[in-house]
Amino acid sequence: MAVSSTGKRQDSQNKRAQKSEYALVPQAESSDDESPILSIRPSVDNRGSFVSSILWKTAKASVAGLALLGAVSLFTPLWHINRPAGRIEYSCGNSTAEAKALGCKFDELASAWLPAICRDEALTEEFSRAGPNGTWKYYSDPDLTTEISLAELALYGDLNGQWYFMDGEWHIVHCAFYWRKKYRAPSLGITLEPRYDSLVHVEHCGHLFRNPLKYTHAGVILDTCYSN
Repeated sequence: MAVSSTGKRQDSQNKRAQKSEYALVPQAESSDDESPILSIRPSVDNRGSFVSSILWKTAKASVAGLALLGAVSLFTPLWHINRPAGRIEYSCGNSTAEAKALGCKFDELASAWLPAICRDEALTEEFSRAGPNGTWKYYSDPDLTTEISLAELALYGDLNGQWYFMDGEWHIVHCAFYWRKKYRAPSLGITLEPRYDSLVHVEHCGHLFRNPLKYTHAGVILDTCYSN
């Protein structure tokens, strides 16, 4: 039986399509990059497309999780990071009243009550003057309408990590000053609290320098430090 040339061409095209394992697919809609990417995604198997989609979403979720972990370093103490063994512990207790009785002070730079062994008071005073017009403004609401004083902010240590809010520049300056504090600490005979003495906090700050925020927030904690 004779086979037409048209039929031969069609059969050849079908075979080439079956051999193709990959397809050029568009970038996910949530990405800022709208250029296409080469995806290892079977073009003729819907089940393969479904699996690739799940893997792509899982990867994005993992990246988001790492970013969140960096942000947590400012808002809560990360006791699992650099928790020292065999060193004397200096605690600020469980309330601002206990903190005062134990000799702790509220530290604006740290957003925490700190014992003397991890306070760089000269640097904190410089930070307090580094805000716009020589001071930082703090608010109890995310719309930045209800301003609170520094004395009121210190009492947030009794509020179990309740957030307060401020201009995003505060966060950038906080990071820069903490890098200075890390450098100054050995010569001053002080130590950094575990909350900030970690690679996670450094990477978090690096991310903020590249992606500054218009507004930011934090919580006040009763911190614990350790001897050198």
